[in-house]
Amino acid sequence: MNRDLDGDSEAWRAMAREVLRAFDLDMTPPRGMGAEQRSKAMAAHIERGRELLDQIIDQHVAAARTTVGRAWRRRRAQRGVYAAAFDEAATYARAVRDGRDRDLPAPILFSRGGLPLLDRHTHDRTALSEPVR
Repeated sequence: MNRDLDGDSEAWRAMAREVLRAFDLDMTPPRGMGAEQRSKAMAAHIERGRELLDQIIDQHVAAARTTVGRAWRRRRAQRGVYAAAFDEAATYARAVRDGRDRDLPAPILFSRGGLPLLDRHTHDRTALSEPVR
């Protein structure tokens, strides 16, 4: 997936909020929160982020002019780096639940630089709380 999905900034910002919430739970879990609770909360944010990505993909697919074009766009987007990043993060949340997270590197979803369409909204946390202009 590339800049073809660049569109609804509010959807990307909402997705960035969910990613940052999952990241925060991973890096600084609330005191007294067990691994199972932490993993459930992380998974909920990751799933919500993936739902928002699916909405962006649906808009991108709908903009194609032909049935073949829509099928091609959907297949390309669902196999793209953004979908893979959310799948990897969901696997990581399950590893946290099972106590295996120390064996795994943090998912690319929690890093900077690998997902430019998402990164542009995660660089400034205060911007995520401001309305889109």
